[in-house]
Amino acid sequence: MENKKITIITRETQVNEVEILFKDHGPGVSEDVQLSIFQKSVTTKESGGYGLLLTRQFVEDMGGKIRLLPSVPGQGATFSIKLPISKFYEVNVE
Repeated sequence: MENKKITIITRETQVNEVEILFKDHGPGVSEDVQLSIFQKSVTTKESGGYGLLLTRQFVEDMGGKIRLLPSVPGQGATFSIKLPISKFYEVNVE
């Protein structure tokens, strides 16, 4: 199994939101995939293609936004999720 690393950073923004940054240390996202990264069946792997679509729907259902931040090829990808902090969310992960 490949050893993967993800860095997670949280911070409060100036507009009553919390921002969560997820940064991986892989090859990044090619320019041709960046515009469609949150659409059905888009993947940079051998199979899959629904994870970011479902994540986007989940985040938007909570009144938030997700986006892929600009990156340098070969230096990983960073996703930003912003959620309003005026609501309380509980997520159970098993």
